[in-house]
Amino acid sequence: MSAAAIVVIITGAVALALIGPWGSPSTSDGFAPRGHALSPSAVRLVADTSAAALDSGTAHMNITQSVGGSPVNRFSTEVTFSGHNLDVMVGLTTYPPSPPGAPAIGPTTSTSDNRVVDGSAYRQIGGQWYVETGPDASKFLSFPDPRAFVREISPSAGLVSLGAEESGGIELTHLRARNPAVLGNLGIAGLGSTNDTAFDVWVDGQGVVRRMTIATTGESGVCSSQTTPITVPMHCTYTAETGTVDITFANIGDRETVNVPAGAVPGSWPSS
Repeated sequence: MSAAAIVVIITGAVALALIGPWGSPSTSDGFAPRGHALSPSAVRLVADTSAAALDSGTAHMNITQSVGGSPVNRFSTEVTFSGHNLDVMVGLTTYPPSPPGAPAIGPTTSTSDNRVVDGSAYRQIGGQWYVETGPDASKFLSFPDPRAFVREISPSAGLVSLGAEESGGIELTHLRARNPAVLGNLGIAGLGSTNDTAFDVWVDGQGVVRRMTIATTGESGVCSSQTTPITVPMHCTYTAETGTVDITFANIGDRETVNVPAGAVPGSWPSS
């Protein structure tokens, strides 16, 4: 299973100018009224403003993959980003299936650390750091930059305001996509070939995304065939597969540093 990094400070009257397009009329605090559908220009403004503000900061990303209603993988990911530099620390819990009649097999855990620093990609395996300097090396990291999901916010998704909600002492506007399926497969690690069934974002008074949740659905198949003759078709059994993604951004605009890991040796990832 696999998957595959802008500072703008907006204050006072500028914030109201940005948030105004969300609602017509808007509420006194600049938030879109509950039930109001955002215009295409307002949606693009949210995506562009968020991309600009998320030049530096941190993010926590929880991802769960389930098959047949039971969890298969859970990823807990801590991300530090500074411009194009990125540090992604992943904790993975895997729930292996138990054969019929056999005792349940307990979950297993593992951790990994991947970085992109000044165009070079690094990964840590067994305590050793490896560096890749090929032009496309960063594409082979286990997880994408969570900010990439912000750029997926599309007017075609039909975002509607669900009103103001408080989170961590900050008043946010909750937006929900009426047409999440148009976003397709976001290429999230561990979720395979899936489609979005729910897409929610929470934005602050400056229009910056602070939280995003995504729900996906698809199918997981197990196939087998006879070895001879080779023309015998594959026989496949498919099971419903679902996934959830929850991303929270923090420390937005705070100065963060992603360092080159000490002792990194050349690796062997493909470079194209």
